[in-house]
Amino acid sequence: MAADICGVHAQVAASSELMLGVRVRDITRRDVREALWEKRTLVKTVGLRGTLHLFPAAEVPVWMAANRLRFPAEEKRVVKAGIDADELNSVIEAISDIVGAEPITRPELEARLEERVGGWATSTNQGWAGNYKNWPMALGWAASLGSVCYGPAQGGRSTFVRLADWSGWRDVDPDFGELAGELAEVEVEGSRRWVLRRDLEADSEPAGDCVHLLPHFDVFVVGSHPREQLMDPASSVAHASPGTAATFAVLLVGGRVGGVWERKPVGRRLRIRVDAHMPLSRRQRDSIAEQAERIAQVVELKGELEFGEVSLRRHL
Repeated sequence: MAADICGVHAQVAASSELMLGVRVRDITRRDVREALWEKRTLVKTVGLRGTLHLFPAAEVPVWMAANRLRFPAEEKRVVKAGIDADELNSVIEAISDIVGAEPITRPELEARLEERVGGWATSTNQGWAGNYKNWPMALGWAASLGSVCYGPAQGGRSTFVRLADWSGWRDVDPDFGELAGELAEVEVEGSRRWVLRRDLEADSEPAGDCVHLLPHFDVFVVGSHPREQLMDPASSVAHASPGTAATFAVLLVGGRVGGVWERKPVGRRLRIRVDAHMPLSRRQRDSIAEQAERIAQVVELKGELEFGEVSLRRHL
């Protein structure tokens, strides 16, 4: 399933577990963690848009090759932001040399980088992403080269390992010209789009009035364009978070954002509150109840559903 949805957005670990759980029958967060840290069939690394993703281990080299296509544009962007390209490349090389088969924690990696390349790596720079240190920017570049991925947390701290030692690596040509035969051009409401040729014959049903509960940063919400088709620009969600609904756990009605929801553990139960911004039929409410119970199963708790107001607080 992680392959079907082009990777699982994993900036928030709990959301990534729910993304898979609502799409794969009977699995729980324990199964996701086992796939990541024991079986290693999933890999956590820097993926699309420079954000954390879970990818099938066999597909990581392909996605990293795709990320390398962005290098020229990214280099122009960082130079424009006042980043020293030579310093950045030094940190990328240092990460590749320091990270090995044994997991290294974030503080340990940072200290080793400072020893090796000096203070630039750990100094802050407001030019590229607010008041952040420089070295994490190099992490995505090193990941795209296959030098590093995330390892299992130690004491609540992130760790890093060499991808080749963790789940294997192979060189993939980032020029994906050979895929041209697998793609078909289609027109969607006047816009040019590409789909896999084999999907042209796939059965599809209109969303109709189907309802879905999706977690924060769900790939459906992050990847849907144009935005006005996903979310009414005049809606309260759009006003609270212009341009994207990804910062909310959303209720989809007919494939469009029709409300929000929240979850809160209470003992051994998971209380889920759904705030629908439109009237719901009895069938839709029953479907939401089933999905709420499924979400609770993913986090290994018993579900408790209620309908009511949910504050529009963005998850940053």
